[in-house]
Amino acid sequence: MATNTNAHVLAAIVLVLALAASCATAQNVVELASGNFTTTVATGTSMVLFYSPWCPHCKRAAPAYRNFARKTKALRKDHPGFTIAQINCEANEETCDTHAIEGYPTFLIFQEGKALFEYDGETDSDSLTTFVTDAAKKGWKFTPHAAAAPPDAAAPVHEDL
Repeated sequence: MATNTNAHVLAAIVLVLALAASCATAQNVVELASGNFTTTVATGTSMVLFYSPWCPHCKRAAPAYRNFARKTKALRKDHPGFTIAQINCEANEETCDTHAIEGYPTFLIFQEGKALFEYDGETDSDSLTTFVTDAAKKGWKFTPHAAAAPPDAAAPVHEDL
């Protein structure tokens, strides 16, 4: 009997620790919904991941985004106006439509409630961390990644064969 009770206690402890770890991760990334989106991005600077649960690219980006949030916890403590958030576009379609989200994942940078630009750099945690750390050092002045210039219409696309 004692062995069975000990096994239950151990299982309960493992469950509580797993839930605590899950909550700690969840606190690093604010889960947005249509009801709290506007108030969350209204002040300070926010990086928001717009995602869909069925999207394979989102599934690959999610662990890196959580790791990025964990790695920047000290930065966010020093800069309390910076928020890392995400919103499920399947469940919050109207909000995602308002921000013209056309593909997933999409990372938008907001300042004082206005979408400044779409982050289009690499989505690994190191790249995200570098991007945000550099912006914080510059007083939250962002340098968007330059989009590739369209090909010159006058230039031939293919060389003559």
